[in-house]
Amino acid sequence: MYISIPYEVIALALLSGRCSMNNCTPMRHRFPMEINADTRTDDILERLAAARSIFRNHGIDPDLVAGLTLAEAASRSGRDVSRLVQSLRATYQMRNNPRAWPEEWSTGTPEEIIQVVEDLYHEALRRFLPQIGARLSVLLRERGEDYPELFDVGRVFERFCRQVQGHIEQETTLIFPSLCSDHAREENARSLAKSMKADHGAIALTLRDMRDLTLNYPLRRTSDTNVAGLYEMWREAESLISRAMYLEENWLLPLAAESTE
Repeated sequence: MYISIPYEVIALALLSGRCSMNNCTPMRHRFPMEINADTRTDDILERLAAARSIFRNHGIDPDLVAGLTLAEAASRSGRDVSRLVQSLRATYQMRNNPRAWPEEWSTGTPEEIIQVVEDLYHEALRRFLPQIGARLSVLLRERGEDYPELFDVGRVFERFCRQVQGHIEQETTLIFPSLCSDHAREENARSLAKSMKADHGAIALTLRDMRDLTLNYPLRRTSDTNVAGLYEMWREAESLISRAMYLEENWLLPLAAESTE
């Protein structure tokens, strides 16, 4: 499957972006957990916030499997433990390493992909974009004469914010609920996918404009730590939205299409 996001945009974002939302994980959870059929449900529920939804997606009531292994929980509910383990493992990998693309997600559900996109990427962007805007405002006020390029950067950033915020709002209120609806129709899913991809294309063009404007962010290769910090933040934002768009087009939409067939 091919994505509509320009290759150089997504490739540069994957290479340069650093998604650091997991840096404050409690010490006892710093080491990765091995998820297999013998893993206990209590450990999964403690370590993975999405686990309750994943259990339900696989027909297992998380409130009725306390103290059991995944194999026991699946057997009690008449479910396939291998598919359950794959979904839990893939989602756990993404949450602990946002730069991973686990193959196990080929057996996931649209709900699982959406939950990761919203919790890992959308929530981070909601917090991160205002921080970038605040730093940019300070720099324009204090260093605008030294760095006139920042005024052009500011205009592109405003466009990016409008696009991303509108895209997230549309997905949260319309697209995601519709794709997960039990009454989803194939023609409706195609229309929603077209709308999502149109947003992705517009955002990707804005990302390209910013890279063209800043020569891929070095901006005179300045030694000014405040200006350099601004572009580090922009690279982070670019990585977040690019990875969210990649997940949506290459994992979510194909899974949603399969569920309407």
